[in-house]
Amino acid sequence: MDDHIAIAEKLIKKANKKLDGWGLIGSKHKDVAKLLDQAANSYKLAKSKYKARETYINLAIHHLKTKTKLEAAATAFVDAAHCYDITSVDEAIDCLEQGVDYLCEIGRLNPATNLL
Repeated sequence: MDDHIAIAEKLIKKANKKLDGWGLIGSKHKDVAKLLDQAANSYKLAKSKYKARETYINLAIHHLKTKTKLEAAATAFVDAAHCYDITSVDEAIDCLEQGVDYLCEIGRLNPATNLL
């Protein structure tokens, strides 16, 4: 498990370094998002749900800041919600609501028709 945590921390450092460095804007942000997603998955494998949740939320925020993919941000919020345990139901619901809101915004969900 410690191996997965070490891998995740290396990936996050690499993502932060890439954000601070030079590069083509589109590919740079795509690479950062990929690194953050891999780091969150490594934290999940290590059963470090708090760190996984935190990384998924950072990934969602990254997507929102770059305005690249609202669907990817929504997915990251939903993935973060899955990392909450039973004692944090309200926080999990907040993440799910944010994910659903972004999916509705891009037209992937239509709450009015889904109720029928």
